[in-house]
Amino acid sequence: MSLTQEQCDESTHRFEAEGVAIRIRAQSRPVKVRKLPLLRREDYPPKQGDFIPARLVINFEIVYEDGSLPPEFTPPFELEVRYTAEDLERARAAGGSPSLWFFNGDEWVPFTKEKHHFRLVPDRLSLEGQLVETGGFGVAYIRNWADPPVGWDR
Repeated sequence: MSLTQEQCDESTHRFEAEGVAIRIRAQSRPVKVRKLPLLRREDYPPKQGDFIPARLVINFEIVYEDGSLPPEFTPPFELEVRYTAEDLERARAAGGSPSLWFFNGDEWVPFTKEKHHFRLVPDRLSLEGQLVETGGFGVAYIRNWADPPVGWDR
């Protein structure tokens, strides 16, 4: 187990402090997940309008045992990232739902339903007979990945 990898089982790599799970089904060669350092939000150039993520979550890479990058993941790996009540409140104040983005080295790009089968899986709490969303997970399926940082929209 690498020093930056937490609670790894056969195919799920969990980073509890970040609220991230990466599920990888069998690939053509064994792979490993490594957590990488994050820069400060302001250090990622805002090229998409003035987009700067409200909260950076994690930076990681998935590599073969020899350190090289897989050209594609077949089948795609699943990325699950927790969003908090604060993320939900911020998104609703801006008139929307939480959206998860990644930095491709040049600009921030949203995970989409069309390309990544992105969906939100809310946590619900029953308060006085009403179901209230208290956070949840964003889930995306990814075929190509290098090591971009991931963050929630504001």
